[in-house]
Amino acid sequence: YREAGHMSIEFDRFAVAEHGQNVWRPRIHRADHNQFHGMLLAMKQLQRLRYRRIGLVLLQGFDRRSIHAWEGAFHYGQQKTGKDEQVPPLITQSLNKTDVVKWFGQHKPDAVISSHIEVKDWLGALKLRMPEDVGFAYLDWLDASDACAGINQHYEVIAAAAVDLVVGQAQRNERGVPRFPKLVLIEGEWVDGPTVRLR
Repeated sequence: YREAGHMSIEFDRFAVAEHGQNVWRPRIHRADHNQFHGMLLAMKQLQRLRYRRIGLVLLQGFDRRSIHAWEGAFHYGQQKTGKDEQVPPLITQSLNKTDVVKWFGQHKPDAVISSHIEVKDWLGALKLRMPEDVGFAYLDWLDASDACAGINQHYEVIAAAAVDLVVGQAQRNERGVPRFPKLVLIEGEWVDGPTVRLR
C-alpha cells in the first residue's frame, strides 16, 4: 500500500476482485454487503419492536468505506419519523467511551445501532440494562458469541461473489483494471438477540 485505500500492484496480468471496499485506487471489481439495505433493515426491525428514538454510533473510516451508505440510510430512515424522535448520529474519527457516554447522555436514545461491539459494553457501564433500558443492534453480527441482535452480513456469500467475479473475468480472458468496475451487493439478514425486546 502506498497510502490508505491505494494498492500499488501491476494488475495487467491478473483477474482481480475485492472482498469489501477498502481499495479506492485503482477501482476494481468488488463484492460487499449492501450497507444501505442493512441499515434500513436494522431500523425497521427496531421500529417493529417499538423503539422510537434510534441512535447511530459509527467511525468515520467505516462510514467512508461504505461510501456513506450506512449514514445515508440512517438519515433517510429518520426522515420517516417525527422530529422529536430523531437522534443525531455520533460519527467520529476516533471512537471512545467518553464521547459515546456524553452523546448518550445528551440525546437519550432508546436503541443504538453500531458497527462497533464495544459500544454495547460502554452502554452497559452506564448501568443501563439491555434490553430493558436500551436496545442495541450490531451491524457486523457474526454468530451467537456476539450475544446481541444485529445484521448478519454473510461474509461467506460475499466471498463467493468475489470469487465469481474473478472466475468470470478468467473465462472471458479479461485482465487488469476494468474500465467499468462492478459492485456486487449482498443483502444481509436481521438476527434477533438478547439486546432487544418488544417494548
